Amino acid sequence: MDKSINEEILDRITKEMAKSIDFDIVSDILVKGGWVKLKLCNHTDIQKACEWISENVSNDCKNYYGTWVFKNAEDAIAFKLRWRCG
Repeated sequence: MDKSINEEILDRITKEMAKSIDFDIVSDILVKGGWVKLKLCNHTDIQKACEWISENVSNDCKNYYGTWVFKNAEDAIAFKLRWRCG
């Protein structure tokens, strides 16, 4: 039986919520391990930030909808200065 549109929407929302919760948990664990967490300002283009990171950050970092965690504090500082985030 085909899913109704409401069921499909609910499935998508549920999956996105699960991804968000997973990222929050993982990023909090990483921060406890010394990583730095930053959130982009609302007006920042995430795609441009991703491009900047690929060109300027050589250490590990992770992103989910504009929230970043950086393994290296110097990378986080450079990112924060470039994108004026907190």
